[in-house]
Amino acid sequence: MTPSQAFILIQVLRIAAIGGLYKATQGLMPAVFTASVGIPDFLYGVSALILAGTAYYKRVSSRLLGLWHIAGIAVIVMTAPLIMQMSLPGSWYIFQNLPDGRALLEFPMVLAPTLVVPVFILTNAIVAYHLLRKPL
Repeated sequence: MTPSQAFILIQVLRIAAIGGLYKATQGLMPAVFTASVGIPDFLYGVSALILAGTAYYKRVSSRLLGLWHIAGIAVIVMTAPLIMQMSLPGSWYIFQNLPDGRALLEFPMVLAPTLVVPVFILTNAIVAYHLLRKPL
């Protein structure tokens, strides 16, 4: 297994976002957050599984892998902070259906946005940097 395949396979763990989808169906997590962040994150994990299989059987360009890792950052960074803010009490409190964003700040759910997600984003950023940088 090459290092790039290993970094792809790490992102397969994003399939665990299906747990958030299940929690939303049970009324334990904000549905708007799950729809806008959880589903794309789950689909990114599925794409990691497909890309890992493709990379195993044939060469995948560094540029494609780098852009794919950038997409992994965008899946979270482009939507999660805004949707989270809009589902917490305050001036942007738009999504007021219960449970609201406070459910994401309770243990053990708080471990995802404080530990797990930053690890995925930092891994994406470091790998994308190394794959897309141009030598001086």
